[in-house]
Amino acid sequence: MLSKQTIRQQQLKKLAQPDIQAQQFQAEQLLYQKLLQHPAWKQAQVVALTISKGCEIDTKPLIMQALLQGKEVVVPVTKAQGKMDFVSYHPEMDLQVTKYGILEPTTTQVKNKSQIDLIIVPGLAFFANQKRIGFGGGFYDRYLSDYAGTTLSLVDPVRDLSRVTCLLEETDLPIDELIKLS
Repeated sequence: MLSKQTIRQQQLKKLAQPDIQAQQFQAEQLLYQKLLQHPAWKQAQVVALTISKGCEIDTKPLIMQALLQGKEVVVPVTKAQGKMDFVSYHPEMDLQVTKYGILEPTTTQVKNKSQIDLIIVPGLAFFANQKRIGFGGGFYDRYLSDYAGTTLSLVDPVRDLSRVTCLLEETDLPIDELIKLS
């Protein structure tokens, strides 16, 4: 059984490979289509998405699509002690890279958790029990611990580790549904 840290390191290394990055684009297009047809997306008025960077699934097309559909987009802002909130996003906002390497708005107008209909949760690896491994800060698990809305994750073939056994913790919360290609 592999540790979270081992899997995290393996995934980061794998996702940095040029041949994997080329495959990512095609997989992302198919995942976008599946997400945009999902009832939770269609019904959501307020959608939470990260502003992706690096090896993450590109969320910029989803952010733009949500805005075009008249949805409110909220993005995470990190705080002390591994906590985060979500704030309303607009394309013309000023963004900064935080000490955690996350691109986030400079605004501090926090969206109430109960007003967020859908959170698209990022991750490096996803397992058969709907749990995930993120980048190691625990921000999403803390935030989701009392979140009552819907959570979905986009899982491309590289991130799909449903056949791998990993030593996860009780604080690693499951995602409501994993959107996969197969």
